[in-house]
Amino acid sequence: MNSPPKYNALSLFSGAGGMDIGVQDAGFDILAQIEIDEHCCNTLRAAGEREKRDSKIVESDITKYLRLHRDRPANTLRCGEIFYHPIEDRSLTPREYMRIHGYPDSYLLKGPIRSRTGTVKNLDQHRQVANSVLPPLAKALASKIFECLNLAISAMLDTLRGGLCRQALDLRGANPATYRRPR
Repeated sequence: MNSPPKYNALSLFSGAGGMDIGVQDAGFDILAQIEIDEHCCNTLRAAGEREKRDSKIVESDITKYLRLHRDRPANTLRCGEIFYHPIEDRSLTPREYMRIHGYPDSYLLKGPIRSRTGTVKNLDQHRQVANSVLPPLAKALASKIFECLNLAISAMLDTLRGGLCRQALDLRGANPATYRRPR
């Protein structure tokens, strides 16, 4: 019998390592964890020592200014970072951010184009998109939840129908004079 293949992963923006735990539990080996925050890196190092993992911890900001590539998937859009067009010497527009995230072209954003105020009240359009969940991902998750709910409701109805049918069959053989309607 063949053993299952072993896959490697690179953890970007590791934070406290929650995604990494799940990825490892699924069978991947984490080769390196990249995180900018010193405290997160200390947490990752302590967890690695405790669990006797040898993944490398890289304390670095790897995405502050990135040029996208035409032949590679886009990086995760994060607030405060600037992504450059793959061919032209310019940053991406909010509409290009939205297309990367899977928003329909008919969806419109409100607010300033590029602001660095940092206040929630004045989030610029780039940050609005970067702070959002990708619509295709949300649809996939919601569709699966919808499917599960429908299956659960269907199973409950089948159970109820089965109980009612048994009750009706029991009534056929019951003596009408002694039968009492259930409350």
